[in-house]
Amino acid sequence: MTASGKKKVGIRAALRLGAEIISLDSIKIYRSMDVGSAKPGPADREKVPFHLLDLLDPRESFSVGQFLTLAAEKTESIRQRGNSWEDQDA
Repeated sequence: MTASGKKKVGIRAALRLGAEIISLDSIKIYRSMDVGSAKPGPADREKVPFHLLDLLDPRESFSVGQFLTLAAEKTESIRQRGNSWEDQDA
């Protein structure tokens, strides 16, 4: 579902909860793929920490297993800082 406002809602929720966002979009992990992937811009990235963006050159391969490992590491790091939505009283 493109241009439905998911990013905007996610940013609002993260701001309200004091949470961070881990991107699950397989294209956003690649640098220089900003237009086609609708990555958050600099203003949005200043408001809320985003993770798993711009990690690889588009010529590099990346597996689901590697992605899951990085996502788990980021999730644990966010939890340790107390910035997980699970840590918040909504």
